[in-house]
Amino acid sequence: MGQRDHLTFIDLMTVNKMFLCAVKCPSSLTCANGGFIGVGCNCICPDGLTGDKCDRVDRTSDCGNLLTSSEGHFQSPNYPNNYGNNETCYWFIKGGPLSKIELSFDSLNIEKEESCLYDWLEVRTNGTHLPGSRICGHIGLTTIQAAYAVESDSLMIKFKSDGDKTRSGFRASYRIVQSPSQAGMGTTPGVRAIMTETGWSNFGPWKTCCGGTMAVRKRKCQRMDKSQCPGQDSEYRLVAKRK
Repeated sequence: MGQRDHLTFIDLMTVNKMFLCAVKCPSSLTCANGGFIGVGCNCICPDGLTGDKCDRVDRTSDCGNLLTSSEGHFQSPNYPNNYGNNETCYWFIKGGPLSKIELSFDSLNIEKEESCLYDWLEVRTNGTHLPGSRICGHIGLTTIQAAYAVESDSLMIKFKSDGDKTRSGFRASYRIVQSPSQAGMGTTPGVRAIMTETGWSNFGPWKTCCGGTMAVRKRKCQRMDKSQCPGQDSEYRLVAKRK
């Protein structure tokens, strides 16, 4: 359990539950966004979150933010110029109950290393407290769809750079999609209508690429004038690693 040099967040949470560390704490005390009550009757927050109830983003490096608007974008420090060394930034996208989040990257250029050990972008698609897949290298002006992101009402993104070599970084866009009941559409919960963009063929099947860390699917513009087809001809998504 844990790491050789310190206990992980999951380790601490497990130990607290095993030994009922919060049993004497006030019942009114609650922790948000995956945090838990520690032995001192205070909230222990996942990496990237802070505050008395884990409801604020850690902005120690003066970057990152809490994003609650229905749609928007965010980017690495100093984009489109190079980000700095030793940057640590968090962006926490938070929607309402039953909402879903769509995340894409307009561009991405981060120092490349096979295992993304130096500079990297992490998308935590399985909860604020669980590590996510890391992205690094140069992707270009394509769309990267984060796996399972649309099935969650919150999403944490972390950017980290080391002390050597920088690149232009990334620019990302997000959209919080309301459930049909939230939007007042009167449709059956869980049923979502999808309208494809005119001029495009349907997307083909997902195919693994990029060393097995991502999958891609493509479509074709069926118009004579290709410039009349909005958007990109490819979509990318992270591939969940099997444990």
